[in-house]
Amino acid sequence: MPSDFPTIKTRRDARVLFATFDSPPINLIGPQLVRDLISLLDSLELTRT
Repeated sequence: MPSDFPTIKTRRDARVLFATFDSPPINLIGPQLVRDLISLLDSLELTRT
């Protein structure tokens, strides 16, 4: 199960993972958000069933 990242908050409902960008003040896709997205995708790939 992916955990929260500095700029992305996650929650799971059954088999659906919700990811919310949390990169104030206007949620721009910057370097940290890109790193967190890559980490999130990597962790999803590792936990895929």
